Amino acid sequence: PAPRSHLPRLMRRERWADQQPQANSFQMQPVRGMVLHHTGVDTQALGASDMQTVQRIEHWHRYELGWACIGYHFLVGRDGRVYEGRPLNLQGAHVSGYNEGRLGIALIGNAHESQVPAAQMDGLTRLLNFLSWRFSLSDGDILGHRELAATVCPGDYLMRWLDVYRGQRPIAPMVADRPHVLTYS
Repeated sequence: PAPRSHLPRLMRRERWADQQPQANSFQMQPVRGMVLHHTGVDTQALGASDMQTVQRIEHWHRYELGWACIGYHFLVGRDGRVYEGRPLNLQGAHVSGYNEGRLGIALIGNAHESQVPAAQMDGLTRLLNFLSWRFSLSDGDILGHRELAATVCPGDYLMRWLDVYRGQRPIAPMVADRPHVLTYS
């Protein structure tokens, strides 16, 4: 097992969510990768705590978009706490066309316009290390949202960090006529 000191601080879904996921979701296929996101809004500047932000995203995904529940499997707060989102037995809803077998992980905040707090990056690192160990994933199995879709997500700061995390071997953008092939540049 992974050493306890290296595990992320996890807040279980039951502690922040008042409802279980609805039945309108697919079962998760074997995990073969992870996709990093950012929520894109500095909700702290708006006076919202990380837990309130997670609850607002759950409400938006569930009631406005009609999804089973929040689309991300995990969200990482500014203090490094990891919030359990969509249960691991359910396919995520975080990157259209590429959800199958991929865990969705979102940093709370905007990693495009500002740097990410050190505690948040520590929480993300612990989470990625643990999930990579748990599901036997390599660094190349971790992608930024923008590597699968036309978006700035997960932000420039987080993408630069991900390139370093992956060992200075950024994955080249996917070629439109071969979307299933990923290559190292």
